[in-house]
Amino acid sequence: MSWIVPTRQHRAEILDDPATPWPLRERSHRDIACSNRWLGGDRALALGIGALLRGVTHPVTVLDLGAGLGGAGHVVRRVASRARLDAQCIGLDLHEPLARVAAQREGLAICADALSLPLHDRAVDVTICALLLHHFDDVASQLLLREAVRVSRIGVVVADLQRTRLAELGLWLASFPLGFHPVSRHDGMLSVRRAFTAPELAALLERAGGREVHVTKRAGFRLVGTCRAPRVPSASPLA
Repeated sequence: MSWIVPTRQHRAEILDDPATPWPLRERSHRDIACSNRWLGGDRALALGIGALLRGVTHPVTVLDLGAGLGGAGHVVRRVASRARLDAQCIGLDLHEPLARVAAQREGLAICADALSLPLHDRAVDVTICALLLHHFDDVASQLLLREAVRVSRIGVVVADLQRTRLAELGLWLASFPLGFHPVSRHDGMLSVRRAFTAPELAALLERAGGREVHVTKRAGFRLVGTCRAPRVPSASPLA
């Protein structure tokens, strides 16, 4: 690693603590939504979803891992609307209060662990993982992506931060005019240090069993990675 791209850190963020009070958790998630809206997160996610839905003509179900307040649903619906598709977004979060809010916003949510999804193989069309993967170490990240690939019929989208010191500085500067809570600023900068580089993310998606892996850098020091789900073997012809 270099000065520009530091070694990945694994320190826990304040919001990773289950004891974090709900008002603070909710406020920080609203800051995250603001960051996604103004600093490129929504655009990166939309790019990935649009790439996987290209050529799809049937209604789609999209599983949002680590849904938080359910903010990714509007991105899913916007992309689906442009493609003239009906879309159902299903939120999933480990924290029950967040899952309840996501259910209110999206109509359907699951309170469960993303490392052990309570879904059958190929249960949904697309699984998205927005600003979630960096919360896990390398082993858990691999497990999460394998689960995401397993339950997806079409593929997986990962939208996350890019680990560079410039991204950390940019987020710190932007956090003041955007009115971030100090906890959001602290966790946001730590999130950058815990994030991946483009080659690291590509390798994780490939090892998770995805095919046609693509990872691109986007404005706002964002990464968007996509992969297609494995093809289902065709039935053997009768002898």
